Amino acid sequence: VDAITQDLAIKMAEAGCRRVFFGIDTGTRKVSEYIGKGPLSHSQIMQNVSVVNSAGIECTASFIIGFPGETLSDIKETLTLLLDVKAAGNGRNETHLHILAPHPGTLMAQANEQELEFDGTDWDHFASRLFDADKEMINRHPEIFTAFYDIRTVGAPTPLLRNIYRLMTNLSYFPDTLMLLWRRECLRFLDALLSQATELPGESYAEDPAGTDELAPVTVIYRFLQERLLPQLGEQKDAGELLRYEYTINGMPL
Repeated sequence: VDAITQDLAIKMAEAGCRRVFFGIDTGTRKVSEYIGKGPLSHSQIMQNVSVVNSAGIECTASFIIGFPGETLSDIKETLTLLLDVKAAGNGRNETHLHILAPHPGTLMAQANEQELEFDGTDWDHFASRLFDADKEMINRHPEIFTAFYDIRTVGAPTPLLRNIYRLMTNLSYFPDTLMLLWRRECLRFLDALLSQATELPGESYAEDPAGTDELAPVTVIYRFLQERLLPQLGEQKDAGELLRYEYTINGMPL
């Protein structure tokens, strides 16, 4: 994203480019410096995203949470940038959120070798299932399968990271509701979201990341927004109506 200029974006569009991928990763200078990325500010990143969008090019931006030393405040900055990028494209920009997966042989894995933990689930590829033989092999050879491990962080425990990941990923079922609340409430919406992220409704979903048990992910997120988030934000009649509409167009009965 730091290489984008207006002239470059125009030339890319003239050549037929319709979408670019930005590996933004984080919204904080602290984490950006830790992973060796350039010191671009929130405003600089948003300016370059705007340049791309103005040239008629949509963008997909990738973000990561779960870095060593990362706090909930850092994660809030990253999610703020993620939502701003999404809002900038009038619904056409895409954003992806990931939990850090320290791949084998990388400096990240080597530097945090003593902080790696594996709990038997595969969150790097959250829709896949691990058999007992897989889990045994991963436990026996952590130096090979570090991407299946989490890095323990004090400021943002792994269960919280996973709930934030689930929320942000599955809010894609309700894109218009998300953008309405973000544009209207901004940080108040994000504060409410994070304050409720310690526990998601639907225990079956918490135990089944693929969402194949009793509650589908769309239902879990719908209940979360309807029963917990919207009441915390106060009177949001239009948001509630939009939420119900988006729930039904996902094929779910009210």
